[in-house]
Amino acid sequence: KGPPFQRVVGDGIVSEKCHERGAIHSLRYNKDGSVLASAGTDGSVCFYEGKDMKLIKKVEKVHKSSIFSCAWNRNGTHVLTCGADGFARLVDATSGEIVHEWDVALAQLGDENGRTKVPMGAMLLGCAFIKGDVPIAVGFNGQIVLLSVPSSIGLSSSAEVIDKSLVITGHQAPISAMTFGAPGANIIYTADTDGVIVEWDGLTGTPKGRVKNIGEEDLDL
Repeated sequence: KGPPFQRVVGDGIVSEKCHERGAIHSLRYNKDGSVLASAGTDGSVCFYEGKDMKLIKKVEKVHKSSIFSCAWNRNGTHVLTCGADGFARLVDATSGEIVHEWDVALAQLGDENGRTKVPMGAMLLGCAFIKGDVPIAVGFNGQIVLLSVPSSIGLSSSAEVIDKSLVITGHQAPISAMTFGAPGANIIYTADTDGVIVEWDGLTGTPKGRVKNIGEEDLDL
């Protein structure tokens, strides 16, 4: 019923609050439709009965800020979340435990020394599981990151395991310039109208990453 919209269970409107504040950004059913997951501005994830919308459990503080997207794995055992804090996290749907997390913004930076804040454009707006039950996250900057999952978690018997998170990058704006690297290095650099510079492998044509200027912590990746 609405607006304002309220959660209806059976024939009545329930008074319990699932998300304490703000908007719900993502709703996802598991494979057989038996459980529905929601994620939103308050950084929590809620699980409901798929048919009657009764609340099963609420997992608080999954993220420090807004969660923009969530996704179920193939078997419906885990939920992947991603948000404005630049992190992606994996939640056990049965226990509500956060079993793994990825600092995706740090992976995009390619910096092993850590970070103190989310770089501009590195907040995560989308996530999903692709073929092989491989989790991925998509940033506001247009970069896609394939996430490595420890084999001990066991997403599914057929899940593919990648050793290291892989950043897939490129340009979102028109390319305005191109140059070659040092002789024999087989490197190509391209730049676009947004000021983004990408380094490419000259032999394979695959992107190696975006170039970060020294001292620019807030570079729009």
